[in-house]
Amino acid sequence: MEFVGKYLKKSRIARKIDIETVTKNLNISFDTIEKIEEDEFPEYLNKVYLTGHIRAYAKYLGLNSNEVVKQFKVQISFTRNNVLNEIPKPLVKEYLFLMSPKTVSLFSIIFISVSFYYLFIKSNDLQPNYSILPDLPENFQSEIEEIEMNTALNTINNLDFSNDKFGILNSDQIILIDKPEGIESSAVASLPSNNELSDFNYQIRLKFLKSTWIQLRNEQDQIILSKLMNINDEYSYSVADNYRLTAGNAGNILVLINDKARGKAGKNGEVIESLIIHSDFDN
Repeated sequence: MEFVGKYLKKSRIARKIDIETVTKNLNISFDTIEKIEEDEFPEYLNKVYLTGHIRAYAKYLGLNSNEVVKQFKVQISFTRNNVLNEIPKPLVKEYLFLMSPKTVSLFSIIFISVSFYYLFIKSNDLQPNYSILPDLPENFQSEIEEIEMNTALNTINNLDFSNDKFGILNSDQIILIDKPEGIESSAVASLPSNNELSDFNYQIRLKFLKSTWIQLRNEQDQIILSKLMNINDEYSYSVADNYRLTAGNAGNILVLINDKARGKAGKNGEVIESLIIHSDFDN
């Protein structure tokens, strides 16, 4: 198969479809479609979202989207290897310069000076009167975030508010405030039985804990949303929509169903593609 961009462009021209029509139907910018057809894949687009654009474009043209995406991944892998092979090797003269007698003498003088300073001048500072705690390894950061998230979810879902208090979730803490006058707290809404519930009764709300790129596609593989969501942004839709979620960092997305927190869309740093959130989602 030829390059993906040229293949898509030739297929579009054969079907007598202009780029403006593609842009309107797929909700993808004109510039992005044009660069894809020229095999100049934009650096500002994450490869996951670029793959989603190419898959949607291939389906729109009636092509085998799986084969086109497979060829695209091979193509960008080949391009990356070529770039690595083009990195020039260091010159032998530069290496010889580092080993020259003048360079060795200079580094020796610097080393002796620094050692003298810390051994005789700063010796008192090297014995502090307080304990020094080691930095937390990076591989533990995600585990701590997961523990904090589970604790927050348990607090939200199990909190028993009194009749005279209201709970407000404010970023990382829950604040109890006095009930405003004129609001009745004695009424209790009964929940419908499982038989009365349907997908239309469940509303999904995505809350973004950090800035994260997402893409939502419907059952026809049309792009509903593709943008960078900022911290505390939210987006809601119905379970019945069956939207497929693609995200660059699933750990930054908190999933709420009917305003009840169900957990994150995935682990911190995890890339997800075509995730469908159902009413029984629990993570």
